[in-house]
Amino acid sequence: SSLSQAPPFNLVETGAREGAWHGDDYRLKMFGVFLAASNREHSELTFGGYKQEHIVAGEQISWCKAYDEQHGHWQIAVKSITADGLRLPFCEDGTCRAVVDTGTS
Repeated sequence: SSLSQAPPFNLVETGAREGAWHGDDYRLKMFGVFLAASNREHSELTFGGYKQEHIVAGEQISWCKAYDEQHGHWQIAVKSITADGLRLPFCEDGTCRAVVDTGTS
C-alpha cells in the first residue's frame, strides 16, 4: 500500500506475508494508536485491534475511509470544524480533507 514509505515498511502487509497474522479475521490486520493526553498515561500502539479501555465510556469508534492513498498519508473527509465550542462555517459541503498524523515518525 502507498500508505507506507515503501512496501518493506508496511508492517501489516509484510507481517501477513510472513505468516504473523493467521486466519481471515480482519481485526488481525488492524492496529490502534492511543495518544496520551497527560503524563499520567502512556501512549501506545496496539497490533491486532485496539484496546476498549481507551474508548470513552458510552462512545463508539468512528471508522473513516482513507482517501487518495497514493499520496502516502492518511487523508480523511472533514464534515465540520469546531473551535472553542463554536462550529465554524467551513467544510459544510463535505469537500474538505485532513491528513491524520501521529507525529511519531
